[in-house]
Amino acid sequence: RHSRGPRPSHSPWRGYQMALTSNGKLDQFKMQWAIADDDQLTSTEKAIALVILMHRNATVGDCRPSLSTIARRSSFSQRTVERTILKLENKSVLTVTSGRQGYSNRYVFEEDREDLDYLEHFGK
Repeated sequence: RHSRGPRPSHSPWRGYQMALTSNGKLDQFKMQWAIADDDQLTSTEKAIALVILMHRNATVGDCRPSLSTIARRSSFSQRTVERTILKLENKSVLTVTSGRQGYSNRYVFEEDREDLDYLEHFGK
């Protein structure tokens, strides 16, 4: 995990408790609306967050698209994607874990992190 000092308290999920399904998981469609409605994200940040969200594993909540896939699907350069992902991480929208050599990074939207930590600790 990257450490860049204290994170702002901003969260696009604030006020979107309705995004939770009956079992407490976030509904991906409602997550898309939460990102699209967030006035604190730029259009580039929204586009890239939505592309990453398209690759969300609904069972565990993580996303693993490659940078080139995100760039291709968002129509931004890979460098713009890299800079924007750092901004999304600094705004506490998602957490990035670097993948091993030859593997994609792992992206977890902040609201999915608690469920993912539980699954990793206690199994499915």
